[in-house]
Amino acid sequence: MLYDLFSENIEKNKLIKKNDRILVLHSLGKDASVLMNLLCQYKMKMDFELIPVLFRVPQHVYDNKDEVMMILEHWKSMGHEINIIDFDYEDTFWERSDKVDANNLPCSRCRDLRNEQIKIAIDKYKPNSVACGFNLTDLQNYLVTMMLISNFTFDSSSINDETTAKRFESLISRFFVDVQSNFDNLLHWILPLLTIESTKLNQYLKEKKVPYIKTECIFKSQRARSVFSDYVNKLHLNYNFNTDYSCLMKFLQKNLVNKQALKVSDNWLNKRSN
Repeated sequence: MLYDLFSENIEKNKLIKKNDRILVLHSLGKDASVLMNLLCQYKMKMDFELIPVLFRVPQHVYDNKDEVMMILEHWKSMGHEINIIDFDYEDTFWERSDKVDANNLPCSRCRDLRNEQIKIAIDKYKPNSVACGFNLTDLQNYLVTMMLISNFTFDSSSINDETTAKRFESLISRFFVDVQSNFDNLLHWILPLLTIESTKLNQYLKEKKVPYIKTECIFKSQRARSVFSDYVNKLHLNYNFNTDYSCLMKFLQKNLVNKQALKVSDNWLNKRSN
């Protein structure tokens, strides 16, 4: 049962404590909707506060106002009104499809905008945890990304481009269910879905009839994570990693050349647990 995997991850890694104020990054998408639904269920056994926030980036994903309103009303009826964080920004990039190619995708623009909005939400709501819906399938694709951009060396120092090298290092933190935040040292990120693959999340959505936004980003198929998902299947990583998070972590720990980032994350986990 999906809830059992979810609650086991939380309790084993002490992701949530009594009276925590948890900022939930709710895009209205599949993963975020499953995360929110499971957190609501888990809240029945522990007293903590959920603060779901929506960042409408990119805007065209949320243009279907009836669809968005239906989802917002669903969560409101469950006693969890989603807080919308908006601020002015130029949306012309997404309209200029003639300027978009493999080397000029708006994904980094979206990431920067979301980071700005996360900072606004943290400042406004003063949470002590931030929860997002990264899952095991995401990690598979990130692993392939790390393989390719490091030319299968798993060594960031071998990457000539500084931006790409930083990207490689940043991906490492996403392999941990509980990591220290880059935004505020007093916060931590929790990833309760990290041990669950996307097929199980999709099945849960159908079974529980949880509403989610159907409109997708027009550049989804060109995102690195989407492109590399094909490599996951071709390399048969699904067979090795899809049902076993610990196997994936062992693979990363064995092959990663610079293990300092792993040690930092391990130290944070031990500090949190103690």
